[in-house]
Amino acid sequence: MDIPEIYKKPLKYFFIACSVLVIYSLIGFFLVPSLIQWKLPEIIKQATGRNSKVAKIHFNPFLLSASIKGFEIQEHQGQPFVAFDNFDIDINSFQSIKKSALVFDKVWLNKLFVRIAKQKNGDFNFHDLIKPKKEEKKPEEKGSVFPLVIAKLSLTEGKVVFEDAHFAKPVKEDAIPINLDIENFTTQADQKSRLGFSLGLSSGGKLDWNGELGINPMHSAGKIKLNNLKLERISE
Repeated sequence: MDIPEIYKKPLKYFFIACSVLVIYSLIGFFLVPSLIQWKLPEIIKQATGRNSKVAKIHFNPFLLSASIKGFEIQEHQGQPFVAFDNFDIDINSFQSIKKSALVFDKVWLNKLFVRIAKQKNGDFNFHDLIKPKKEEKKPEEKGSVFPLVIAKLSLTEGKVVFEDAHFAKPVKEDAIPINLDIENFTTQADQKSRLGFSLGLSSGGKLDWNGELGINPMHSAGKIKLNNLKLERISE
């Protein structure tokens, strides 16, 4: 069946648009996450000399959201050094354009794990990651702060393990759970964010901090509550 001439041009543009949409979807949903998941351990290995792994990476090119699951950087001996279960971000493109800033609806990090260990020789388990200082350059003039807005910034069920083998009797303390909740985090001038932070210690202590936080300029205010904190354990 012949297509009337009047419809040929719109149909041509329609098929071009559909083709571009399909290609964009394939690149965003499949190619980009697969490429990052494949290359990221290699990049980390080159930068740190440590092995790493990623269970899964998701990216939605239409909603501009991304998720990383099961990430881990290992010690040289193979045990976890830094890890997390989930890291999710959602970018709000409309608000980013409207506010001339990078706007996130959500940034969420779940079950972050960090191991900090002082070895018998006095070195920390991250000493090899610290680059030697180069010659100091003249300080540059301070420019404007990058405009960033995060509607909800959260860290849930975090854990930091402290180990010190430098003493005759090794010391160990776990900070768990660590929870952080910041609403309307922003680098814009003279803006305040609501802050909630809590941290528990395996020895029984607990810290709670509720208040407000400002980045530009830097300031904070609020209330800190300490319960059953054993200072002698910390100072061993």
